[in-house]
Amino acid sequence: MFLCEILIEQNVQPVPIQQAPPSQQVPVQVPDYNDSEDIEFSDEVPAEENPETSQFQAILPLKKYYLIRRLEHLKSKLENANIENTDFNIIMKFINNLSYDAIVSLSLSIIPVIEDQLARTSNA
Repeated sequence: MFLCEILIEQNVQPVPIQQAPPSQQVPVQVPDYNDSEDIEFSDEVPAEENPETSQFQAILPLKKYYLIRRLEHLKSKLENANIENTDFNIIMKFINNLSYDAIVSLSLSIIPVIEDQLARTSNA
């Protein structure tokens, strides 16, 4: 049930509005007391001009691999403690088909629940 709530919340998020291609964009006038030229703005920055974005995209598969390994370690820790979490098992079943951002989002939501389960079993 917990997994379903997370997935529903992710699907309800607003869809980003697509921008017109740069050839169809209307120049925006920015009031300037010294200069009154039309300036064309674009939110898109090509990857070769933004090295931080290209570096992040290059290491993204490594970050995903590392995160999956950490979650697998957590799953083995749960199994050793004889704790069953069906939501976490479902996530782990389909983890290779999820994007890095989806894994991070689901992990941030499910890890506090798992930590609570582990704390309860260690106190009992």
